[in-house]
Parts: sequence; C-alpha cells; structure tokens
Amino acid sequence: MILNIFSCQGGSVKLLKFTAKNVHEYINFEIEFNKDVNFIAGLNGSGKTTALNLISAMLAPSIEELAKIKFEEATLYLTVSDTISFSITATQRNDILQLSTSALPHEQPITASLQEFRHSKDRLSANKFRAFKIFSFISGLPSPMFLSLDRRFIKEVTSYDSSPLSIIFEEKTRSTDADGSMKEALELISKKSAEFKDKQTLEDRKLRDKIILDSFHVYDRNMSSMALPNSRTPLELKAKQKTIKTTLISLDFKTEEFESMYDNFFDNLIGLSRNVFEQFAKPRPETTKSSAAAKKKGITSIPAPIRSTSVTLENSQSLGKWFANSHQMARIDRLLKLIDEYEKAKTEIYRPLVKFETLVNTFLEQTDKKIKVTNRGEVRIFISEIERSLTILSSGERQILIMLAHLSLNDLLPQSGVFIVDEPELSLHISWQDMFLEAVQAAGPDLQIILATHSPAIIGGRNEYYIPLNGGI
Repeated sequence: MILNIFSCQGGSVKLLKFTAKNVHEYINFEIEFNKDVNFIAGLNGSGKTTALNLISAMLAPSIEELAKIKFEEATLYLTVSDTISFSITATQRNDILQLSTSALPHEQPITASLQEFRHSKDRLSANKFRAFKIFSFISGLPSPMFLSLDRRFIKEVTSYDSSPLSIIFEEKTRSTDADGSMKEALELISKKSAEFKDKQTLEDRKLRDKIILDSFHVYDRNMSSMALPNSRTPLELKAKQKTIKTTLISLDFKTEEFESMYDNFFDNLIGLSRNVFEQFAKPRPETTKSSAAAKKKGITSIPAPIRSTSVTLENSQSLGKWFANSHQMARIDRLLKLIDEYEKAKTEIYRPLVKFETLVNTFLEQTDKKIKVTNRGEVRIFISEIERSLTILSSGERQILIMLAHLSLNDLLPQSGVFIVDEPELSLHISWQDMFLEAVQAAGPDLQIILATHSPAIIGGRNEYYIPLNGGI
C-alpha cells in the first residue's frame, strides 16, 4: 500500500522518533521529533553527529555507513504525509548487520557481514543489495537534505543507487573544502537561472502569439457605450504607452521604425483625447450653475456633451475620429491585461531566485555587502555599490550563501521534506546565529528542520523545540 503511494502520488516524509542502543558501546539515543523545528543540543562528545549519521545511513540506505558505526540496534520512525507511519530498523549482532522496515513486514531483511564492509572499499559489495525490495523501498523515499560538518550537501545520485533522492556518503578522497561547496552552490544558481530564463522564453512566446491573435479581434462594442475622454485620459494613455512599450521592447520589437510608429500612434491618440475633452467634455462655468428648479429635481449640472455651443467642422471631425478609434482604446486595454498576466507569470518564475537574493542580503547588509544574480546566472558581490570578487566573502557568509542556495533552489530537496544541519553555528557570528532559523524557515516554510548544536544562541530561547541529548547544554 505504501509502495503504491510513493510510486503514484509521491508524499512528504517527516521523522517522528529515533532510538538506538549501545552506540559506540556506551551511548543510547531516544529522540522524539517535533513536526517543524528541532534543536538537538548537547556538549561535545554527546553523540550529536553520530545520531545524524545513523539517521542518514538508515534513510539512504547505506549498508557501508551502517557497518562503520558500532551499535546494537537503531530504529527510525517516520510518517508519510501525516497519515501513514512505519519504521526502519537496523541491528548488529554476531558480526551480522540487518536492515528491515515495518512497511514490508513479510520481506526478508537485508543481511550483510560487518567484516566484509569494514575491510573493503569496494562499492560492488553494496551494489548487490539493490535487488532487495526493502532497499528499493527505502531508497525511493524522499530523503532529507543533510548539511554535514564539512559544509557539503550530501544528497546526490551515486554509481550504485540511481534514485535522484538518495543520500550519498562521500569518500574521504573526495574534496570537501569550502571552495568545492561554493562551486556547487554557484553551479546550482547558474543552472536554475538558465531554467528560469527558458521558462520566461516560453512566456515571451505565448505573449507574442496572443498579441498577434488579438489583431484579428472583431470589434463589437455598442456605440452607446463609448465614453468621452476626461481630464485624466491623456496621463492614463501616457502610462499605458510606457508600460506597453517596455514590454514590447523586451520581446525584441525594438526597431527604429517600430518606435517611430508606436510613439506617433500614442502621440496622436493623446492629442485627440485632449482636443475632444476641451471641446466636448470639459465642464464650463455656466454648466455648473444650477437653478432652484433644477436643485429641486436633484439636477446639479447640465451634461457638457449636450450643452448648447457651436460645433465647428473641425471639432466634429475630432469627435468622429475619437469614436472611430475607440476600438484602439479597447485593444490597448486588452493588451494591458495580457501584459499584467505575463508579468505575474514572470514574477512566479523568478520567485525562488528573488527569495534567495533577499534572504542572503539580510545577512550581508550588516557589513554593507550585497549579492546580485545577473541575467546570465552569475553571482556578483558588491560592497558599498562597488563590485568585488566573491573571494571577499568570509567563511560564515559563504556558508549562508551555500545553505540558502540549496534550500531555495535545489529541486532534490522536497519543499515539505526534512532539512538536517550539523552544528549550524560554525563560522557564524552570534547575531547571525539568532537569525539562522528564521532564514531557514523563510527559505523552506514547510520543512521539518533538525539542527544539531551546542550553541544557546541558535536556540535563542525557543525552549519548546529544545531536545537535550545526553544531558543537553
């Protein structure tokens, strides 16, 4: 039943509880998770990192990593979309490692020799377990995004697990320096920026097609519904002229011939609206006077269009032109509606990128720095409006940029999934530690956040989320 849910509907996974016995032969864990925020706090040596590694290894699943950590039994309780609960259990007994899940109670557990993994770096040893239904089921779960101590996001496809949602445990030979993490983040930003640009290109094409199709629109407005211009009409037309022109130029309509014809069209229409207003719609002093009899009847003024004035041939022609061009006014309004829909679509496309920039800049602005993502997907850093190299960023600033890039832009992280950070306070000023949780929640409002820390500033008085580990802090 659960397998059908994941294959057909997906689903968000949240952690409920984690227990473990005799980890490293002396530590026991019993952690009950909150649905939103969790501060797993303890002193150095309390087992915070070990607990996170066990949880991550069980969710990958990584038989290799489970073999590296000595324990008697570990069980992780999870829920799918807050409706279905199950557990994953790993045991080590008599040099045998077993992995099972209550979701598949009739399936044989994955069974492996601990010695085989402790003395071999050959990943083919792990590859043979892919045929197990338990392995396929667990690896198919939307697993957490884990920001490890080396500040690399450990969540990619591996050679032995093709699931795009699996966690990998990186070999010690792989580079884990800050430059590697920064490079990954910059590549992610560039990639997402290109994707957003492709989506905008599709919206551009849609708008161009709609503009062309609108030229075949049959005008059927009733003559009696046509309105005379008022005093605001010229200014309104100028504003519409600017909005439409800006959009059309962004759609590559920009040529000297186009701009000349476009500006002449609106200049004539604006001039015509002024002329007609002055001659036929502008109130005259005499038209605002009301007789006692008129006031009795509730009439306060004589409508300007029917006042008794001499109408010249030129004025009559202007009025005729105005009504003859009323379909152009209607078309302008339709075009503005299309542009409004187009701008809303563009805003939605770039929302994740704008959110990323805004969140990072809330930290950087304290030192008068600012980042900007260019149209080409390049991250630029400015100090007092002067562009500088990205190397100017401190380790804490880099950490914030890396983390928020993944939270805001990484498609591999389910928006309602689990986000785990080991010691988020590393390289962060104490004032930034207090801002950290709010930034993470803004980047992923539906995430279950698990922070392993020994910093009271990170907790910031949020004691309802505090989970002490082996004595706490």
